[in-house]
Amino acid sequence: KKYCTTLPGLVVHRLLRIMPLYAMTLGFYVFIAPHMGSGPFWYQWQGLLEPCRAYGWSNLLFVNNFVPFDLPNTATCFYHSWYLALDLQLFIMAPLLVYAFVRNKKIGKVATASLLGTSILTAIYLGWRRKWSLNTFDGTAVARYDVEAYAKPHIRAQAYLAGMLLAMRHQSLTTTRRRRTTWKHSACMIMTLSLLAVVTFGTVTGAYARRPCRYQEWPTKNDCGSIWGPQATLWYTALSRMAWSVAVCVIIDLCLQKHGGIVGDFLSLKCWTPLSHLSFGAYLVHPIVIFIWQLGNTQKETFRFLEVGMNYIAVCVVSFGAALLLAVLVEFPCASLVKAYFSRRYLTRSHDEHCTHTEMDTQHLLPKVSEMSPRHRYGAISYQQEENVA
Repeated sequence: KKYCTTLPGLVVHRLLRIMPLYAMTLGFYVFIAPHMGSGPFWYQWQGLLEPCRAYGWSNLLFVNNFVPFDLPNTATCFYHSWYLALDLQLFIMAPLLVYAFVRNKKIGKVATASLLGTSILTAIYLGWRRKWSLNTFDGTAVARYDVEAYAKPHIRAQAYLAGMLLAMRHQSLTTTRRRRTTWKHSACMIMTLSLLAVVTFGTVTGAYARRPCRYQEWPTKNDCGSIWGPQATLWYTALSRMAWSVAVCVIIDLCLQKHGGIVGDFLSLKCWTPLSHLSFGAYLVHPIVIFIWQLGNTQKETFRFLEVGMNYIAVCVVSFGAALLLAVLVEFPCASLVKAYFSRRYLTRSHDEHCTHTEMDTQHLLPKVSEMSPRHRYGAISYQQEENVA
């Protein structure tokens, strides 16, 4: 906040913070990973790399959540990186709302809440109009959602704006005195955790009750997909992500006010700190780990809960191990260089401004050299030369 005081400066700083590790993992994914194995399924790497040959430039410009516009998210290059493009797009919008909040807290909150409401209404309208579905067995309905909404900022902005409203709320608090935790806080936490459980496991009520639909099939017309009615599908698709975001914000709010209880104590454990520093690298690396592992198999796997659990643990360990290596070699050194560069620019600019103001403040107090007597002129000239050298 000391040296990024303009919107272009914020964006450049953000790009310099993200790009080194992003470019490194993207290059590894395209040029090195395809040569790290073999097997009867290894040919599928060609399908993963084809979008990079055609649309790889969109990743470097952070528009890969829009390009190509008419294809599903999985048909893009390094397809899980849609989040980075979306995050940067919303990051460019955020300073405008922050500026409005700094100028007038009420206006900032109203503007942010208005955008949040617009995003929710847009999701409801388009979900009804286009018959979207979040349920992966729903054929054409879920394919439309994947293309038109899954990685688009006008839908995904809900979570981002909810987080901004939470930050504005805490900036507006007038007291820092800790209040005693009451049963109301505990009840709020239980209700919030219940909401998370409903959003997560609510699909067991029929979202996957029948065989998966083909891409040209509809669950309402064919004997496939979920058994939910159109209204249930609409409301779950339009509001489930918003409900999740609100629940997470409530948990954060309770924990910040020291009312989180057991949940707050668990989330405050010191073991999460080093993992949080590696989470960006693990996010970028983990699909590469999965592809190398799964496509290198010699036969298809038989589903077992134990095997899925062991695979999950193995992928986590290898991904965070690789993220640690990348953090030491790439991420942390580049972040230090960026910080040093911007800090030096800030200090230089601050020093220049300070010297300019000081000179302006004292200039009118000093007589001109031409107006001095001969015996004082030499001392004044020497003094000014010393100041110039300083």
